[in-house]
Amino acid sequence: MVAKKKPAHKFSLPALKHGVPLASVRRVKRALDRMTPAELGAFWSKYRGGAPTASQELLGGRYSGVGKVASRLATYAINLGTAKSAARDGDVTVAKKYRSDARAFARSLKV
Repeated sequence: MVAKKKPAHKFSLPALKHGVPLASVRRVKRALDRMTPAELGAFWSKYRGGAPTASQELLGGRYSGVGKVASRLATYAINLGTAKSAARDGDVTVAKKYRSDARAFARSLKV
């Protein structure tokens, strides 16, 4: 029996594997990086379930796996929002943890 190769990170989900162009994912990630914690929370609320219509609108087309990628971006958004809120409130430990989680999700999408 051949051992399965472990993914580089536990959140591994390359956007290209699902047919979503990286340019679309990068565009959304750049927009998320500029949002406030409240805006990031609203983004998460809208896209966390990966609804096809909203996901297609977000990423600009009907691609295979668009819902999964949108859901991953929503998780990135909520982690980033939590990190920004914690940093604003002076809780450096929590901010570092959630910033690290957000970066892990970004790496999992190869952006």
